[in-house]
Amino acid sequence: MEMRFGKLLRLLVLAGLLALPWASVPGVTMAGPASAEDIPDDWWAQVQEDIRQSEYHITWQEHSALPGLDAAYQAPNRAQNLRFYFTGDGIRVIPRTGDAAWELGMSVRDAGPAELVAQARRIAYQRAAFAETFANTEAGLQHAVALGDATAFDLVLNGNLTPHIAADGASVEFLTAAGVPVLRYGDFSAGQNVSVQLSQPDATHLRFTFHVSGITFHALLTALPNTADWNVESDQADAQLGFSVAGAGDVNGDGFSDVLVGAPTYDGGADNEGRVYAYYGAAGGLSTGAAWTQEIDLAGAQFGAAVASAGDVNNDGYADVIIGAPNYANGQAQEGAAFVYHGSASGLSATANWQYESDKAGAHFGAAVSNAGYAHSSDYTGVLIGAPEFNETLANQGKAFVFYGNTSGLNFAPDWSNAGDQTSARFGASVSCAGDVDSDGYQDILIGAPGYDDNTTPDAGAAFIYHGSAGGIGAVPGWQVLGNSANAKLGASVSLAGDVNGNGYGDVIVGAPGTNSNAGAAYVYLGASAGLTTTVGWSITGAISNTQLGADVALAGDVDGDGYADVLVGAPGFTDGETGEGEAQLYSGSASGLSAAATWTHSPNQAGAQFGAAVAGAGDVNGDGFGDVLIGAPGYSHPETNEGGAFAFYGGVKALSQTPNWTILSARAMNTAGDVNGDGYSDVIVGDPLYDTAFADAGRIFIYLGSANGLATTAITTRDGESIYARFGYAVSTAGDVDGDGDDEILVGAPYHTNEEGEEGRAYVYFGHPNGLEEHPRWYAEGNQDSAWMGRSVACAGDVNGDGYSDVLVGAPGYNDGRAFIWLGNVQVRIGTGAGDPSNANWTAQPDLAGASLGGAVAGAGDVNGDGYSDVLVGAPGYSDGQVAEGAAFLYLGSSGAMSTAPVWQQVEINQVNAFYGNAVSSAGDVNGDGFSDFLVGAEWFNNGQTQEGAVFVYHGSATTINTTPERILEMNDPSAHFGTAASTAGDLNGDGYADVVVGAPDYSEELVDCGAAFVYYGSSAGLGATPDWSVRGPDSNYGLGQVVGAAGDVNGDGLNDLIVGNGNRANVYYGNNGSMSLRPRQLQPTGAAYLTPLGRTNAPGSVLLNLNGQTPLGHERLKLEWQVTPLGQPFGGPGTTSGASDAWTASGATFAQTITGLASSTAYHWRVRLRYRAGNPLNRPTSRWIHMPWSGWLETDFQTAPGALSVSATNDSPTALGSATTLTATANATYVTYAWDFGDSATGSGKVVTHTYAAAGTYTATVTAGNGVSTAVASTYVFVGDEPIAGLALANDSPTAAGQATHFTATVTAGGGITYTWDFDDGSPLFVSDADNTVEHVYTTPGNYVATVTARNLFGAVSATSPVTITDAPVTGLSAANDSPTTLGQPTAFTATITGGGNVSYAWAFGDGTSGSGANATHTYGAVGTYTAIVTASNGVNSLTATTPVAITDVPATGLSATNDSPTALGQPTAFAATVTGGSNVSYAWDFGDSQTGSGANPTHTYAAGGVYLATVTASNGTNALQATTCVTVETPISGLQAANDSPVPVGQPVDFAATVAGGDNVAYTWSFGDGATGSGANLSHAYVEQGFYTAIVTATNQVSQLSASTRVTITEVPLAGLAAVNDSPTPLDDATTFTATVAAGSGAVYTWAFGDGATGSGAVVQHVYPAVGDYTATVTATNSVNSLTVSTQVTITGGTPVSGVLAFNDGPTVLGSATTLSATVESGSGVTYTWAFGDGASFIPQTWPDSGKVVTHTYPAVGTYTATVTATNRAGQTSATTAVLVVDAPIAGLAAHNDSPTGLGAATTLSAAVTAGSNISFAWDLGDGQSASGATVTHTYLDVGVYTATVTATNSINFATATTTVTIVPVQHIFLPLVMRQ
Repeated sequence: MEMRFGKLLRLLVLAGLLALPWASVPGVTMAGPASAEDIPDDWWAQVQEDIRQSEYHITWQEHSALPGLDAAYQAPNRAQNLRFYFTGDGIRVIPRTGDAAWELGMSVRDAGPAELVAQARRIAYQRAAFAETFANTEAGLQHAVALGDATAFDLVLNGNLTPHIAADGASVEFLTAAGVPVLRYGDFSAGQNVSVQLSQPDATHLRFTFHVSGITFHALLTALPNTADWNVESDQADAQLGFSVAGAGDVNGDGFSDVLVGAPTYDGGADNEGRVYAYYGAAGGLSTGAAWTQEIDLAGAQFGAAVASAGDVNNDGYADVIIGAPNYANGQAQEGAAFVYHGSASGLSATANWQYESDKAGAHFGAAVSNAGYAHSSDYTGVLIGAPEFNETLANQGKAFVFYGNTSGLNFAPDWSNAGDQTSARFGASVSCAGDVDSDGYQDILIGAPGYDDNTTPDAGAAFIYHGSAGGIGAVPGWQVLGNSANAKLGASVSLAGDVNGNGYGDVIVGAPGTNSNAGAAYVYLGASAGLTTTVGWSITGAISNTQLGADVALAGDVDGDGYADVLVGAPGFTDGETGEGEAQLYSGSASGLSAAATWTHSPNQAGAQFGAAVAGAGDVNGDGFGDVLIGAPGYSHPETNEGGAFAFYGGVKALSQTPNWTILSARAMNTAGDVNGDGYSDVIVGDPLYDTAFADAGRIFIYLGSANGLATTAITTRDGESIYARFGYAVSTAGDVDGDGDDEILVGAPYHTNEEGEEGRAYVYFGHPNGLEEHPRWYAEGNQDSAWMGRSVACAGDVNGDGYSDVLVGAPGYNDGRAFIWLGNVQVRIGTGAGDPSNANWTAQPDLAGASLGGAVAGAGDVNGDGYSDVLVGAPGYSDGQVAEGAAFLYLGSSGAMSTAPVWQQVEINQVNAFYGNAVSSAGDVNGDGFSDFLVGAEWFNNGQTQEGAVFVYHGSATTINTTPERILEMNDPSAHFGTAASTAGDLNGDGYADVVVGAPDYSEELVDCGAAFVYYGSSAGLGATPDWSVRGPDSNYGLGQVVGAAGDVNGDGLNDLIVGNGNRANVYYGNNGSMSLRPRQLQPTGAAYLTPLGRTNAPGSVLLNLNGQTPLGHERLKLEWQVTPLGQPFGGPGTTSGASDAWTASGATFAQTITGLASSTAYHWRVRLRYRAGNPLNRPTSRWIHMPWSGWLETDFQTAPGALSVSATNDSPTALGSATTLTATANATYVTYAWDFGDSATGSGKVVTHTYAAAGTYTATVTAGNGVSTAVASTYVFVGDEPIAGLALANDSPTAAGQATHFTATVTAGGGITYTWDFDDGSPLFVSDADNTVEHVYTTPGNYVATVTARNLFGAVSATSPVTITDAPVTGLSAANDSPTTLGQPTAFTATITGGGNVSYAWAFGDGTSGSGANATHTYGAVGTYTAIVTASNGVNSLTATTPVAITDVPATGLSATNDSPTALGQPTAFAATVTGGSNVSYAWDFGDSQTGSGANPTHTYAAGGVYLATVTASNGTNALQATTCVTVETPISGLQAANDSPVPVGQPVDFAATVAGGDNVAYTWSFGDGATGSGANLSHAYVEQGFYTAIVTATNQVSQLSASTRVTITEVPLAGLAAVNDSPTPLDDATTFTATVAAGSGAVYTWAFGDGATGSGAVVQHVYPAVGDYTATVTATNSVNSLTVSTQVTITGGTPVSGVLAFNDGPTVLGSATTLSATVESGSGVTYTWAFGDGASFIPQTWPDSGKVVTHTYPAVGTYTATVTATNRAGQTSATTAVLVVDAPIAGLAAHNDSPTGLGAATTLSAAVTAGSNISFAWDLGDGQSASGATVTHTYLDVGVYTATVTATNSINFATATTTVTIVPVQHIFLPLVMRQ
């Protein structure tokens, strides 16, 4: 077992056995080398098993990651990706990785306090009642509750998840706010035969009830795997949303992919019409609500059974979509149709831009639709449509059609079509663009025919490819494959697969879901230079029957961003616990092809969901550059049965492997070397400071070169230390490109090197070379002081002075309490000035306290403040300022001149003894994407709840002040873990554009003591998360993993950073995205195309050359390169960004090169590139992800442009008073410039901004000379030096003045000479300049108040003064008034006032009726007739006048007189009259009632003395006119004394006479109801009854004013029987029925009874009887009614029988649910047959013994469905059976009515109800009229506002739907106040 040097060193220091200024040794271990023999072959497998077993233990944590939760027990669960916290209040659950986007809390209600006891994976809540136990296992969190005497308990829920109880009550799912299920609480048990009843009393409780006590309840809490990032449901039963899904492309041009989802059996007004939804992408993913929906309002059309992108049919740059409706009927049943909708900036068109029907009945045109790609043109896509049941010459042969695009859309006739050549081939059942499989520049099409027969193999299936060309699509297939087994149905699904192996050729995938009894299969056929192979290149088969794997297949796109296509396979019949739940499977592409096993699967855990029935690549819906996938589940129920669902899962980079991609031993120190050989791949440097050369512990370094295959396994270069114990390689780093030759240099520290001083230390720079490193260092620096330890830490400083050359940073923590030094790179003298030592360093940092160990850690910080200069970090872990070794860290900013030795930022007050803050420092890169570099500081012995747990402090960069409060403190809460011993940027590991960080904790203990670990935290727009996103543990105790961590750069050129993790002996490299990308982004010199190193300077001003490998997941495709180049410190797209795309579409496979021009010279930039796809591409996404150069993370500057032609300008702030300083400023067009000044008075100066004081007044020419080492430029500026400024300016005037008169102004000053005056009089007149004249006059034309301003100017500037001015008005004269009366009452009268003179006059009117008005012209409407005098007053500020005018107002004439009354009226009752006019004022009314009586008023009443008809007259009049009108009045006597009579009894059939009489009444009418359903009218009438019995006849007497009814009893007797006769149809064969018939010649109501002569009897006029034996019989019949009876006989002969055969069964279905179905049977032969029925629903019919019994039966089925009814026919000779299928359907809905109990007071609930008179299985959906909805036959709803609402209810079942409305009235609540009553 090894003992790490760092830990040993710390122990020695603490024991006082070793004195060091800084006790920690970050990043390095000093143990001896291990040999390969020491490591067992299966060491890594042992490691992984040890880790797996240990990481589920429950441990105490002082500070949790949860807000508001301090100390608690916690446990991670890697298998479930959950983290559990156990508190006294219950448990809390969050995701294990990333920020806690959701949280669930659970506790037992009223359980009381508990003692928590944790041991390994288990924790017990010990309490008297409801004791609990939790166990953390890979399967989930096991939960047990002991109930004791209780029979129920409640779980209290908190957090932000919503519970959803499963339909069977066996589990609970917890959903996020977006409706995504993330947790499941289930697997309930409580002992044998103990049932568990689950309910939910409210939103925050779950209740578990049991029928016994004394039990222990068990449950399991698990994560729901592969939770969808997005999902939608139809919310309508049987809509089958998700039956089809597709990527739509970018339909609105916003840069995000959009998707389509079909629900073909959706009812939106027509049964099974179908609906399609479009959801638009955005940065946050898909919209939660549909952005676009479409229906076609045709019952049964199943619109949306197929959906697809149509590509870009009109080449407008927007993706279009195509939708199939295979059952569409417009002249032909189920002919089918397809519809195309165009994309635009506003999204998809509201109506179809193109539509086509097949005009062939049953063709199902549109059952499959697809983009046909660029099959005929490079500009327009076409569409491909299948009609699998199209009959051209053969039944169901199928046919496919292609329509080409053009500028206006699609052609309206097929441009290509082809039909299957076999009956039932179903050619076109699936269709797809195949991509360009033959690489001719035209895309091809792929068609499936699942019913195709291969010779004697029925339904083997087939798939065909037809090649595109300039002349269109070929007439014959260029490629085809056949299924290899019967019923395989190959071609049931087809799709292009993209380029799954990266060979540049497209591949295809074909599904065969019928293979192996519907287990299913999918096959991939690979493209090659010779074309698409017919040999299967990859396949997958279903494991069990009915899985239906391959029911749908699709190109998933590039889900993990590695440049290889991935594919999706659907298996909707998949069963894993839930029958038919379905599954979708993703297989990832790579250089070796598709993965053998699925890299991702998902199933919904819901029976019958059919998840995977439709699968599709969704494109890139959230714009993160990774392909997303879309899955349909048409049988999904949540809660509506078969409502269907669609689910999206977002792609992302592959997680880092737990197994390193590269490993090396003897690696005490390791870092990126940059690119030492200039090949564009990062290399790594490994240091072994204990390596023995000619000297013990001299040390050695190793260089491993990167390549497209990753790091070499053998070092290309080694270099050795030069003295004993030098420990060369103790610290290693890239030095950047210090000489600008395009190759990076390396920096090596040997801190214990001894030359003239003991352990003075040395740092070396070795220069890069195309073959690796130069043999000898060109530069080194020594400490020149005993124990200086120069080189204890080393780093590339970046470019601190912006000269385009990298600089080096070296720490010497033993040099005079610690120092850090910078030597500048330079093309001429390389680094600094010759060999380095502290005296010639270009910059030195030193501490202000003794023993600080400053320089113990150093790092380039990147550009923290975005000024274009690199900054540096220096740690001082021994710094003591109140607490011993609390530590400190310092940030120093770069600049064009000398760097300041004072830090711009420092953190020294950690205030904790021995925290060793600053033991590790590093740039973090830009973790939050704001354009500023962020940085890290480690404190490996920091205590925060756990002793020496350690921490890393994260600080964000900023253009202004950098906060000393960290943005984030990272901890692991593990005692003595020393988290933060090493901390570093990790670069961008996951390709999301944000830098990530890695932290080492070498003494981390999780089951294995001091095994160590490394943790990665991903950056984001919010910065770093609180919990790690990836981690790896050491395999053994004391392994110490995490002693070394860092960024390796991009060693394999895949565009992602790679990660270093080591333990000081073994170093591992983990490749970003598992090293599976091959895009190779590069920056090159714009001239010569040489590789341009990071931070390098271009060899031409204003330009750079960018490269990207044009690999695409599609294989052969046409692409453009897009780029963004932005100045350092600006985000992409910010100010100064240069962006664009290449001009022409170029074939994939090439290296895309683009010279970017127009950049500013001498400016630092960073950049990114991506590939743009054509709008109609099959990936359905506009672009690839953004790709950038993944340097080592701290390197914000990618390159710097060369200086251009220098220009400069000069300015100054003169004129200046004599004796005062003048400021002069120079501005150049470059960043790194020197300035030399000649002030024009023989004095000189230097700097961008200078000041100078001139000795004498005058004008001077100052000249500046600017230089940047490349060129110089000169500029001049004039400087004015003068005498005295102006002072004491004042202004006066002689107002007030009348308008039109002159006003005089005078300006005075107390000091100043050479003055000119400018005047502003504030009345809009032009400015007036009077030069030196200080007195002026001005005439104002308009009265008012003004502010005049004078401005005095001389050489020193200008001053102003103001003075108020008052101008008065002219007086009012000559006022007169007039009006336009006489005026009719109610009409306005117009008034006018005039004057002969005056200004600013206002007018006030008094109209003579108490009202007033204003204005020269006024109107007024008088309220009464009369004569008035109006008075007007005119006034201004000078005087006022009055005038009068007379006004006459007359009545309005009466018009439109009408008269009405409410007769007919009963005699003696009053009649009400009404008179109305349409116009008139002051109208009066006089009445003549027509009976010599009169009245008055608009609404009088009058009672007439006698009945009759009268004519009433009304006269309306006012002072203007009179009118007359009449109205007719009817008065009647009410009916009285009604009686009814008849002459019964009467025999049946004889007429009965009826009579009705009244005692009084006028105009009486009579109606009769005879009691047998018949009616009649009249006072006297007759009626004949057809049946004997007693009846009640009712007569109703009516006139216009009354109604009475009376009844009479009627008796009808039978007719006597006569003439009885009986016959039969014998002779009859034995076992056949003999039929008997009895008749009477006369009589009614006869009842017949039979005696058959064999002891049997029967009844009825016609009967059948089966005799038991051959022979002759006498049968008798008796007929009886209520009057008499008769008897006769008939002779019967029975002969021998015949066997039964040829039975057939029939029914009269389909039958409406609730109605009886009639079933019947016939036999071809047989006698004496009886029929037994089994109805198929468990019910049966057992016949009686007589022949033909059961031949016709009826049965009412209990539910809708299809039943198989079986009949068995039997006679004495045998039996036989037959079946018939019975279809039972829902009863149609009829008589829907809606009601409510309003009016309802505001705030009270209104009850609404719906009822039908007929219908079954009905669901009711309510639109409540206020934007809310509800469901159910009866609902309650509380309206929020007073008003009248129309509520609409829709009743729906499988047959039809109906709607009804009801009006709801909501009224205000009236508060009633009762008087107080005093109690005595």
